Amino acid sequence: MRAFIGFRMLWGFKVPWRFRVPRGFRMSSDFRIYGGFRVFRDFGKVLPFSGRPWQPFLQAVQNLLYRQGYFFSLQRVLKNVSIICPVLRPHRGNGVDGSGVQKSFFWAYGWVMAFLMAGIMPASLYAKPQAPSLVGHNIAGHNTTPQLAQFHNICAMQKVGEAPLRDDEGYLSVPVHIGGKAFRMIVDTGSEGSLISPQIARELTLKPDPNRKTVIYGSRGNSHVTSNVQIPEVEVGGVSFHHVSVPLGELPGRPRIFPPIVGLIGGDMLSNLEVEFDVARGRLSFYALSKPAFTCNVKPLWTGAYSSVPLSRVGHRVMLEVALDSKPLVALLDSGARTLVLSTQAAHRIGISEAALASQPGGTASSVAGQEVVYHWYRFKTFAVGDYREKTPVITVLPLNDLVDMLLGASWFANKRIWVSYGSGQLFVQGEAESKKDFRKER
Repeated sequence: MRAFIGFRMLWGFKVPWRFRVPRGFRMSSDFRIYGGFRVFRDFGKVLPFSGRPWQPFLQAVQNLLYRQGYFFSLQRVLKNVSIICPVLRPHRGNGVDGSGVQKSFFWAYGWVMAFLMAGIMPASLYAKPQAPSLVGHNIAGHNTTPQLAQFHNICAMQKVGEAPLRDDEGYLSVPVHIGGKAFRMIVDTGSEGSLISPQIARELTLKPDPNRKTVIYGSRGNSHVTSNVQIPEVEVGGVSFHHVSVPLGELPGRPRIFPPIVGLIGGDMLSNLEVEFDVARGRLSFYALSKPAFTCNVKPLWTGAYSSVPLSRVGHRVMLEVALDSKPLVALLDSGARTLVLSTQAAHRIGISEAALASQPGGTASSVAGQEVVYHWYRFKTFAVGDYREKTPVITVLPLNDLVDMLLGASWFANKRIWVSYGSGQLFVQGEAESKKDFRKER
């Protein structure tokens, strides 16, 4: 049996990888595909989201290597581990028990190959696809060398754009310009990539991307493959993203506003910058750093008290540890979800029975993949993200087929300021009272 896998290397081109599957092994289906990258479904079991005792050591290694002109990319290593390790795994049905030496060998082989493919590289290679070009507030997200000469201070932060953020019953959207025409798009931190309506793609005569297809997953694991199109330029709040490849897809629901909502702005665009959500005052702000974020002590430009929470990043999505009724859970920061969502599996795990859920009010909803799901509303005692705590929150409980236990949706964003630092792996949260003080000082 022979199999072929095409995956993207650091430089963007596809490399065919031919291998023979040994007897006793089978192809693993435990990976997801997001815009050309395979992401291991059990990633959370490989590296815990809490604790992270290795983080200070890796930070020191990163800083040392960067001063010598090199960059150690743990994120790229993990991404390549997620590609290599799940491909071959022991299959019990063919006489291989799937444990011990054989399993350890393949995981060790995967880690070694991942380090060789993406472990240590010149720092300039890392900065090229990631850092923003601030000349004219212009973001070339994939292939433009950063122009950062105007920064004179180490780790200087500059505001590069701001868009009016609108909240329509949980739909957070901003105005965008594509092909010289005005539209609106939902800001979705929970989406690996962006999305555009097929109708608008036809209207703008966007060209298909022959090198990319995307698998869109619903909340219950159902999926479908869709084609990608190439958008020459997307402008959001004075920031331009060039040569963006996005899949075609229809949103399951959207408010009827003008200009119309035509898609999603996902992590592929947002993760290039520091992003500040201020829903109460209707602002989505973008900031850029003069140096890679891991070398900086990143802090939001706020006065007053705020809470800081470490983020774990998988692809362009960010996750964090939260506490629901004092029980630790892993949540996805998901501004594209309208409310706080708890998975049915996690609800059972923290002691809520199916009968207790069935006795609560609820309804049905549609996912991006087009499948209806049944949900219930349940009132909990407390919900905490870092030092920020809420009492008696009402949370939507429904089945989720994802890495996480919860989704932090738009309703959680509504009464606070949120700063997402993708580069440094931090989330900053400021409550309503403190943000009002800051707003009065600005005025």
